[in-house]
Amino acid sequence: MKNPIQKITRALLFLFAFVICGFTRLQAEPASPVTVYSVPPGENLVSEHAVTVSGTSVPLIASAKNYAHFAFTGTVEVRVTDVAGWTLSPTDFNIPVTWDGSTMIFSLSQPRKLVLHNHYSNDPAQFILLFADAPEKDAPLRTDPNVLDVGTLGLDATGASDVTYGLQMALNQAAASDVQKTVYIPPGTYKIQGLRMNSNTKVYLAGGSKLSFTGGVVIPNSNCPGSGGYDDEGCCVFDQVQNATLFGRGVLEGNFVRGHLIQAYKSKNITIEGVIGRDAGGYHTIITRCDGVLISNYKVIQALKEHE
Repeated sequence: MKNPIQKITRALLFLFAFVICGFTRLQAEPASPVTVYSVPPGENLVSEHAVTVSGTSVPLIASAKNYAHFAFTGTVEVRVTDVAGWTLSPTDFNIPVTWDGSTMIFSLSQPRKLVLHNHYSNDPAQFILLFADAPEKDAPLRTDPNVLDVGTLGLDATGASDVTYGLQMALNQAAASDVQKTVYIPPGTYKIQGLRMNSNTKVYLAGGSKLSFTGGVVIPNSNCPGSGGYDDEGCCVFDQVQNATLFGRGVLEGNFVRGHLIQAYKSKNITIEGVIGRDAGGYHTIITRCDGVLISNYKVIQALKEHE
C-alpha cells in the first residue's frame, strides 16, 4: 500500500509540471514587435509601392505626400518596393541601406521620421513619408470612468455625415465634470466643421481615427491678429483655454479647405502630441499669444499651393 504522503507528492509534481508546460506554451507566442493602425474609412491607398516592417504589411496612404505610419519595439527590418534610385533621408541618420532589385531595405532600432524620394523628381507621388513611432505609453482605457468614449454615442464614424454637434457636445460634457476627463475618439472617420477645445480636458485620437475638416468654425477677427481682416476657421481651436491636451495616433485632415488644422490663441498649458496633421488649406498650425505650449511628435504633411 502506497504511503498517502507519496500520493500527495506525486500529485503535486504532476500539477507543477502541467502548469510549467502550459506557461511555456503561452510564452512561446510573443507579441508582434510592430503595431499597424487601421485605415480610416474613405482613405485612398497607394498600390504602386508596398511597405513591410519585419514581415508585417503597413498601409501606404495617399495624401499630399504618401505616408505609412506604424509603431515598433526592438529592431525591425523595413522594406519598401519599387523605389529603385530613390534616396532615404535625412542622410544625417546614417542608416545603412541595401537593395533587393528595386526594393529598399534598412533596419530601425529607434523611432524615426523618414522620407524616401526620387531625387530627380518633384512629383508628390515620388515621395513616401515613414512615421516610425515608439509604442504609446499613455493611451487611455475606454473603460476608465474618467474617459468619455465617443464610440458609445452612436455618431457616424464612416465620414458620410457631419458629426460636429455630437462631438462638440461630448467635449462640453467632459469639460463640465469636476475631474479632468478624456474624450476618447475611436477608429473611424468623423466629418466636422471644426471643434472648440475646452479647458481641463483631454482629447485622444486613437490610431485609425480621423477628424475630416470641412470648414465652418469661425474665430472672431479680434482673436486673430494678423489675419488680414478675415475671420479664420480651424479644425481644432484652443481659444482662451488652459490645461487642454490633444494627443494620440489619429489624423487631422484639412482637405485643403480654408482654415487651419490647429489654432491656439491666448491659451495656457496646451499639449499637442503624437497626431498627424495633413492637407491644410491655409497655415497648418498657428499659436498666438499663448503660454506653456508643448508640441511633441506632431507629424505634419503639407503641399504648397500656387498662391502660397
